[in-house]
Amino acid sequence: MSKRDCSIDVLKFVCAAFIVFLHTNWRYSEELLPVTRFAVPCFFIISGYLLSDNKKVQQERLKRTFRRILSITLWATLFFFVWDEAVQVVRTGSLMIPTAKDIVKWVAFNASPWGFHLWYMYAYLYVLLIVMLVNKFSLWRLLYWFTPMLLLAGLAFGTYGNLLWNWSLPYVCLRSFIFVGLPYFTIGTLLKRHQRPQWWALKQLHLGCIVLFVLTTYLERLFLINTDNFAFQEYFLSTTPLAVSAFLLAIAFRKEEPSFWSRLGEKDSLYIYIIHPVFMVCGRALNDALQWQEAYSCIAPLVVLIATIISIKCLRKMKLIP
Repeated sequence: MSKRDCSIDVLKFVCAAFIVFLHTNWRYSEELLPVTRFAVPCFFIISGYLLSDNKKVQQERLKRTFRRILSITLWATLFFFVWDEAVQVVRTGSLMIPTAKDIVKWVAFNASPWGFHLWYMYAYLYVLLIVMLVNKFSLWRLLYWFTPMLLLAGLAFGTYGNLLWNWSLPYVCLRSFIFVGLPYFTIGTLLKRHQRPQWWALKQLHLGCIVLFVLTTYLERLFLINTDNFAFQEYFLSTTPLAVSAFLLAIAFRKEEPSFWSRLGEKDSLYIYIIHPVFMVCGRALNDALQWQEAYSCIAPLVVLIATIISIKCLRKMKLIP
């Protein structure tokens, strides 16, 4: 059995931290928003990569992962059902009752009525189910053909929809297993199957690509704003090569010695993703009570991230999470 690649765990922590920065309302939200979008695609790439070997995805590993993610998703949904309803009662004095439209969005596009961020968990479950079928019936070639089509369709009817057609799909349709989860997971499997030795020069190339695609991401955003075609978007054309470049840089620096950051990525990255909205709400409430708007707006994501990590450590000490 090959040793664990701790550099991937470090990348998982970086992605989790970027998601906290993405979701938290703070002074530089808009400035960092475009580049933080690569984090969720990178999570799916990592999953596809780790669940594959050089020839195929292991069916038993898929089943074990599905059972694990299903268990976590169920308790996370139950927790945020209680949490969101409690917050709703405090704010408005009434419960939030999902409509039939909300349920359809939940089932079809992973948009959970409780816990806005849990779409990722449901998308991951859908992806695992689809990949199990693809694996069983040997439909990988078909999935490889569909992957670029799904990515381009997400851009054509999402980020660039206003420019091309004067309309775009609602973001809940785009932020789902269809246009995000499945194609990026598939990219991860392709990277594993076509993995090559990593030379020193490739590390510099991957780093250069990250800088390039960060720059082109901001240029895309500027172009869409200046042409008055900026719609609510999830991903840019540069998001895919940026996510792939970040992943390739991580595996190029393969490390087998664990570190503080790799342990956070290995054990805590998923729980950081799940739990952090609780501390977003708590941070806002505390900030409103203490009137620290100016100072808090500069450090809000760091406060949320640190509070989330501490809470995870406490929950693990109490054996409430593995």
